[in-house]
Amino acid sequence: MKATREARYVQLGSPWPATIGMPTEHAARFLAAILNQTLRHQLPAGHRFGRLRALAGRRGVPERTLTGLIALLPRRARGDLDQLLDRTAAGWQALAARSSRLPPDPPPLTALALPRSMGLTVFVFGSAPSPLLVLKVPGGGGADGIDREVRALTRAEQARVAPLALGRIGEARVQEGLAGAPIPVQPLTPERARRLGWPEPFTDLTDALARLAEVTVRRVPPDDVGASIQRVLEDRSVEERSRRLLAAAWRDLARLDVSVLCHGDPKPQNWLVAGGRLQGIVDWELARSRGTPGFDVWHAMLDYVEFGVGLVRWSADQRVRCFEAAWTASRFCTDARRAARTVARAAGVPEARLDALELAFFGRRLGRRLLTASADTADAAVAARMLQIACAS
Repeated sequence: MKATREARYVQLGSPWPATIGMPTEHAARFLAAILNQTLRHQLPAGHRFGRLRALAGRRGVPERTLTGLIALLPRRARGDLDQLLDRTAAGWQALAARSSRLPPDPPPLTALALPRSMGLTVFVFGSAPSPLLVLKVPGGGGADGIDREVRALTRAEQARVAPLALGRIGEARVQEGLAGAPIPVQPLTPERARRLGWPEPFTDLTDALARLAEVTVRRVPPDDVGASIQRVLEDRSVEERSRRLLAAAWRDLARLDVSVLCHGDPKPQNWLVAGGRLQGIVDWELARSRGTPGFDVWHAMLDYVEFGVGLVRWSADQRVRCFEAAWTASRFCTDARRAARTVARAAGVPEARLDALELAFFGRRLGRRLLTASADTADAAVAARMLQIACAS
């Protein structure tokens, strides 16, 4: 009986390393969904065999079929995961006391374990297809990023925008699991970009980030923008008008004395939607405690556009053309700019500095690429053109 209990995991290697608990199909179905999200949200057109990958990203793979194939693979033992689940069940009462999402008593538990750059992420399932808990076990020097996420989740708790941090099980940092899937990204061409509308979850995201700004605002200057903008201002290859307007914006913002908690990486797969409504934002390892108000909205807007381009054809020219079409003609960018201002106002940014914030976002984006020695020069050129388009508006 003991051997049967232990040999209950399927181990996958390259290209998607994973350990899948098999008492139920929940972990396998969740992994299949993650693989589809990866195909769709990782700019497939920008990789080798881009057209084929983009097609796979748009269509996806049949999740039920993939789940069935996983179920046919041989089982293996993972004593470390069994022990982690046993400790989780033993500490359940303390976790459930913190989270209304958890049942009062632990159901039979199974796990999906994914190795990531900061360590091991373990999704814990009960009797439902959505994970009840997410456990992050540091490894390879990843403790700092995971602990940064815990601090961010704790600070964001009052805003109801992120999963709750629930404490620790041994070395594992525990947080709530959230239902939902990443917001769907639409394939974009310049023609489609001009007609791009405002998805309803973006309204929820704006409200959530405004609440986050209200509850985390601090009377200290942001620390995530100055060095990047200075780098742009010193670069004579950047169009002179863009540098002049950015310099004026920076003179305005140098006196800004408010900062907020920023997620730092609000790309489409990091915010979860169910029934068309935002459930929460996940993966806060890159959070900034003294971020610039409104930057998360501009970041989410730009990522949404670029991830759409990545589902069709990826080139510097295509990225610029789609961005320009969306920025100058679409309801999406009009509403996104309004949303970013709403979040900045929630932090108390004066009305007179909202235009400067917008240019500062695009300036920082370019500056970060110029400051990274290994950055793709084409990527920096795209960021420079985007700054130029923003300055022209």
